[in-house]
Amino acid sequence: GATGETGATGPTFVSDFLNTHTSSDTSAQVGDGYVLDVNYVAPGTYITHTPGAIEITLAASSVYMASYTGNVVVTDSNGTYGLGFKLDDNIVPNSVSSVTGFDTTGANISLSSSVVFTVGTNPGVLVVYNAGGASQTVENIGVSIMKLL
Repeated sequence: GATGETGATGPTFVSDFLNTHTSSDTSAQVGDGYVLDVNYVAPGTYITHTPGAIEITLAASSVYMASYTGNVVVTDSNGTYGLGFKLDDNIVPNSVSSVTGFDTTGANISLSSSVVFTVGTNPGVLVVYNAGGASQTVENIGVSIMKLL
C-alpha cells in the first residue's frame, strides 16, 4: 500500500547500474585489467566509468552485484585461461572463472562470473583482469554492475 514495504515510507530503490563492453579484441598481461571502451547504459552517480578506461569507480559504503562474460582466444592447448574481478587490486572472492588444458588452439572459451561484494568506507576501483597463466586476448568482454544497497 501507500505506506507499506514498497510504498512511500518503504525502502528507496537505487537505480544505479552500468553496462559496458569492448568493441574489439583486447589483450592484457597476467594480472592486468582490460580496457572497456563502450558504455551502453550508465545512469546515476554511484558507478562511474569513462569509455576507454580499465577502471570502474564505485561509491563507498555500498553493496554491488557485478558480472562479466568474455570469449578468451586459445593460443596454447596446455595453457590456463581466466578472467576475474579485482577491487582495489585485490581479487574479489568467487569472481574468477578459468580453464586449463583446452585442446583446440584457435578456439574461443566463454568465461563468465557473477558476484555480490561490498565496497568499504572509501570509494573502490573495480577492474576485469587477466586471471590466466599468460598474456591473453579476449573477444567481447561485457560487464554489468548494479548497486544493491
